[in-house]
Amino acid sequence: MSIKEHFQIIALISGQPKFERRFAELAKLLELDAEYKVASILSGGNRRKLCTALTLLTVPKLAYFDEPTVGLDPVARRNLLNLIKRSNASVLFTTHRLDEAEYLCSRVAIMQLGKILFDGNIEDIKAQTQEGTNGLILVKRPSIDLMEQFKYLQLDHADVDQSLFKIATGAAALSQIFKDLLDLKNQGHIEDFSYFEPSLHHAFVALSGSSKAPADPKGE
Repeated sequence: MSIKEHFQIIALISGQPKFERRFAELAKLLELDAEYKVASILSGGNRRKLCTALTLLTVPKLAYFDEPTVGLDPVARRNLLNLIKRSNASVLFTTHRLDEAEYLCSRVAIMQLGKILFDGNIEDIKAQTQEGTNGLILVKRPSIDLMEQFKYLQLDHADVDQSLFKIATGAAALSQIFKDLLDLKNQGHIEDFSYFEPSLHHAFVALSGSSKAPADPKGE
């Protein structure tokens, strides 16, 4: 069947035979413009876009999505997430990407090895796992002991060429911290540094007790 025929069948089953306008809207937003293309020859990413469009065709009150962004390029992924976010549906969304959960969800359940580690809203989980932290600093190629020099830094984790530090609550103002690190960069003691707000990814690492974390603190 073609892409359009899939829409037509779902519309008829749902009792909404006048689907053309909604079909055109969803197809444009998700770049499913080949309406007569046979769905069975679509790529995996385009099949997921088609499934998402079919789910939202009838403007449901409740929608379930199981990792709908797998196989999508960054632009298509953002378009799909925006479409889901703008829908009026209550959404149950499963994903391995914590940045997606943080973008879409007001409440999360974090599972590891079949066990629920946390169930609640995102701000609560951040407060629970990042207590005493006023942000995160990623430092590339430090050649000195930064925690010895700056007492407000606490090591979160270290990779081969970079280290992630927590900034303790009550530390110096961020402007002073940035000035201190910029001085070290100019002196050649560090290659570069970046500041991040604690994310859902850091909460997961704290809850799971994992010492392994990706180099990008945003979890990309």
